[in-house]
Amino acid sequence: MTPVPFAAKRRGLDTIPPYPATPYNINPQDIHSLDEAKNFLYLINPGRFSTREALLDAIRGTNYDLVLIDLFFDDTALTNDEINSLKVKQNGGARLVICYMSIGEAEDYRYY
Repeated sequence: MTPVPFAAKRRGLDTIPPYPATPYNINPQDIHSLDEAKNFLYLINPGRFSTREALLDAIRGTNYDLVLIDLFFDDTALTNDEINSLKVKQNGGARLVICYMSIGEAEDYRYY
């Protein structure tokens, strides 16, 4: 497997990086397994998004092959429909979505 880089603007992993303007190795191909991903978004703290829909719309508007996100927004788990809506890149290709839920540490931005 070829390493896939990711550069976050903030250590809190709470934003979609504004640079580069398009994700590294952007492609319209359908992604069905981790080894096919050429880029990814790691966004596990949704606190900078004002609403659940703002978060979902922001992710839907990207072309990352793989999206790693927190399972929760405002103390409520994302629904299957919401997660499924993220499985299509803006360019129409399929992408993988992995929901993260930390069970080993509690951060101050998590409801539990």
